[in-house]
Amino acid sequence: MIRTFVSNSHFILSLWLSVMTLGNVQAQSITIDSVHTWSEQNYPLIAKAELIRRTQRYTLANLAKGYLPQISTTAQATYQSDVITVPIPNTGIEPLSKDQYKAYADLNQTIYDGGAIAAKRQLQRLTSSLESAGLEKDLYALRERVNQLFFGALLLHTQQQQINLLIEQLRDTKKSVDSAVRFGAAYRSDADQLASEILIQQQRLYEIEAGIAAYLQMLQAFTGHRIDNADDLQAPIAKDVWMDTENNRPELKAFELRNKLYDKQLKLLQAQVTPRLSLFGQGGYGKPGLNQLKNEFDWYYIAGVRLNWNFSALYTLKNEKRILQVNRQENNVQRETFLFNNRLSQIQQANEKLKTDQLIATDQTIIALKENIREAAKAKYENGVITLNDYLKELNAVSQAKLNQELHKIQALSNQYNRQFTTGN
Repeated sequence: MIRTFVSNSHFILSLWLSVMTLGNVQAQSITIDSVHTWSEQNYPLIAKAELIRRTQRYTLANLAKGYLPQISTTAQATYQSDVITVPIPNTGIEPLSKDQYKAYADLNQTIYDGGAIAAKRQLQRLTSSLESAGLEKDLYALRERVNQLFFGALLLHTQQQQINLLIEQLRDTKKSVDSAVRFGAAYRSDADQLASEILIQQQRLYEIEAGIAAYLQMLQAFTGHRIDNADDLQAPIAKDVWMDTENNRPELKAFELRNKLYDKQLKLLQAQVTPRLSLFGQGGYGKPGLNQLKNEFDWYYIAGVRLNWNFSALYTLKNEKRILQVNRQENNVQRETFLFNNRLSQIQQANEKLKTDQLIATDQTIIALKENIREAAKAKYENGVITLNDYLKELNAVSQAKLNQELHKIQALSNQYNRQFTTGN
């Protein structure tokens, strides 16, 4: 009996610890950094990063094989209408057969290609880096969308909390008015007006709750993680990010890589008009062999050095260089345009910060004054000096002042993250 009790107690204790642990896990706060990480891991485009790496690896491996000996084989059988004959009698030279056969292998080993293969390998590395920078830019834009959803949910959640507080105050006031009505010290219309105001605030609450649900559903779609309650979202800590003026946006890296890409393309153009030196060899078996006067199957080989210079590439070289120069100028114009718009965004955010700081600095004073007015209005209403409607205006004014304070704080945090996004920090 004692053993059974101990066993059951152990089971109950384990179950209680499991429930508490599960509750703690579910109650963990979700930070904006976590949301960023989850969204990037969940975004389908992230798979492109591995594809870029694999493409670069395979392409570089193929280009490196350009330094290996290039081997080809050929076999042919022909019949021709006439052959070489020697018109000297009694020479013992047998006429060639009109059917001839040949099977041979060609070998070509590059010694110097003007740097074409090296330029192609560098070009491929830069192309992959440029694709990776484009992917980074897309993922960076994803962060902006996540920021909007995260802070949007926080803003609505703040409004939800303030409206709940206001409803509680209205309900407390209604209880007092209901009691006064029973004793004939207040009008029934005052109680009805309070009940109406409570329903109006509850309607506002329903709209806000629907908005929060929409934001959380979007966050779940982006992150792949279940987020059921806005209470789980943890507001980030305010940081001073306004002294960091260095711009690390991924777009700037892409502009820089694109100019480097044009440099490598220019080197490749120059390599294409450079003489190329190679070793070559051919070995085979045929009828006839190299000795055209020997009408029988024989082995043969040829070996040597070949210098190849393609002059036709010079025809378009000048225009190809001009095209690269135009592309570079266009890239630089786009870079300056991006920096111009980026600086405008920073100016706008700096002005927004100045405005928000000034608002936050006076919020607490406004709340204290509004609360004093509300208390005075409450006393006046209880003494019959003012109407209930006058008192409700002051009650709503306090609620709005507190809501404004919380909204300004979240706007300051949102502006902070917008600044970090704009500067790439």
